[in-house]
Amino acid sequence: MNAEELLNVANLTSTAFQATMSEAERASLAATRPSTPVHSTMNPDDALLEFAAEGLAELTASMRTIIDQRMEKVYRQALEVYYVTEELARDPANAHLILHVEAMRRGHERDYRVAIPPRQAMTAME
Repeated sequence: MNAEELLNVANLTSTAFQATMSEAERASLAATRPSTPVHSTMNPDDALLEFAAEGLAELTASMRTIIDQRMEKVYRQALEVYYVTEELARDPANAHLILHVEAMRRGHERDYRVAIPPRQAMTAME
């Protein structure tokens, strides 16, 4: 793959990724974007390839940042579902929910290798 093909792939990927982002996510990335690097290579082909590689690296970092933010949001929403289900399961009329609460607890401990944090701890982090 030459530098032009690499730049084209980066541009197409960036455009597709940008289309999925909210205004808040765009602002978050803009606030953390590093300054533009200065290329010091003598060979124009090498400079273009280096520029393309740096662009892909920046795109990858931006995508990781947004994915991490989205995963954190989904995690907090899932915990809220757990907390509400746990509360509802205390009512004998909702005893059928106990199995679901236990399954969520086991799944969290399996995936994160820690117990579900208390609701107060999550509220304090907001």
